[in-house]
Amino acid sequence: RFDASNGNIVVNGRLAGADFALVKTGGHDLIANGGAIDLDRADIKEGRLVLLGASGAIRSFGLQSDAEIALLNGASLVSAPPADASPDAPLVVYPTVSLSGVSKATGAPCAWDLAGRPLRKVSGALTLAHGASLTNAGAIAIFSAPGQTNDIACRVEGGATLQAKGLILGATENSELRFSRRIALTVAGTLVPGTRQTTIDLGGSSLQVGARADSDTRSVRNSLTVTDGARIVNAGAVQVPGGKGDDFNTATFSGGAT
Repeated sequence: RFDASNGNIVVNGRLAGADFALVKTGGHDLIANGGAIDLDRADIKEGRLVLLGASGAIRSFGLQSDAEIALLNGASLVSAPPADASPDAPLVVYPTVSLSGVSKATGAPCAWDLAGRPLRKVSGALTLAHGASLTNAGAIAIFSAPGQTNDIACRVEGGATLQAKGLILGATENSELRFSRRIALTVAGTLVPGTRQTTIDLGGSSLQVGARADSDTRSVRNSLTVTDGARIVNAGAVQVPGGKGDDFNTATFSGGAT
C-alpha cells in the first residue's frame, strides 16, 4: 500500500507484487521511474499511477473512477490475462487513462499492449496523444458509469494509433451498465507533412457509435468526430444506430479525414 496524501512517491527500480494487489491512496502521484513493473492487480483509489519510461505488466485494475493511469516518456505496458483467467477475459478499466510523450516536442511515445484481450473502458476518459499506441486489443467498448450525466471526452490525436478488433462508443449490456450516454470520441490528425498520421485500425471489425444489448438498454447522445487527416482503416462497417433507444448518436468526418 502506498499513501500519497502528502506528496508524490517515486519508485526507482522494480515494483513487483505477483501475489497481492498494489493499493494506492492519496491525491498525489505514485511514479514508477524507469524501472519495471510486474503486478497482478493495481487498485488506484485516487490520484495517478504514472509509468515514466518504465515497462512491465499489470494484469487487472480496481474499480475506482476517481483515479488516473498515465504512461509517459516511452513507457510500455502489457495487460495479458491473469494466469487463472480465460485468454479472452476482458480487461475492465474505470480510471482515466492517458498515454503520451512528455510533450508535443519531446519524449518517446508510449505503448499499451492488450495481448488480444477485449477492453471495457468505463467512466473515465481515454486519451492517446503524441504518437502513443494502444495495440493488440480485442473489441473495445466504452461505457458511461451508472448515473453519469456529464460528457466523457476521449481523444486519439497527434499521430497516435489505436488497434482493436472493433470499437463501440456508448456500449450497453445486460448488467449494471444498461444506460450509456455522452461518450464523445475525437480522432484528430496532424496536417504537418511527413508526420505520422493518427490512425484507428479495426482489424476488419465494426465501429459503432451507440450500441445496446437488448430492448431494456439505452445508448444515446454518443458522438464520433474524425478530423484533420485522421484515418479509420480496416473497418468492416461504420454504424451509427438511431431510433428508439439509440437516439441522437452522430458521426462527423471533416478536414481531410479518411
